[in-house]
Amino acid sequence: MQLFDFSLKFNGFDINKAKLALDNIQALHGDEFERYLNNKRKEIVAFHLENNSFYKSLGKNISLNDWDSVPVMTKRHLQQPLEQRLSNGYTKDAVYVNKTSGSSGYPFIFAKDKWCHALTWAEIMNR
Repeated sequence: MQLFDFSLKFNGFDINKAKLALDNIQALHGDEFERYLNNKRKEIVAFHLENNSFYKSLGKNISLNDWDSVPVMTKRHLQQPLEQRLSNGYTKDAVYVNKTSGSSGYPFIFAKDKWCHALTWAEIMNR
């Protein structure tokens, strides 16, 4: 095990499971991959509409079967305190939190659950 892999695992990011999941995603082709993407889109939007008051307020007219009904959000929409944007069941202590440099004058603070962060690193390592 590489030192960085160990560091991720030690900090609660299941990098081995994420690498396997990425391999499975990359094995999908054509229509199978399109179905996977569409299902994930619906799953993610449905989760946020159910568990996140911030997204509920933006998504009053969203249809899970119409991607174009999902509003385009800007950085301005998301520049609210992180605590107001976290979904039910998530706390600042249980997610990976980071921020952009703020080159626009306003740093953007964001959070990802540990699984999402592990998948991000699996993708980076796969390059």
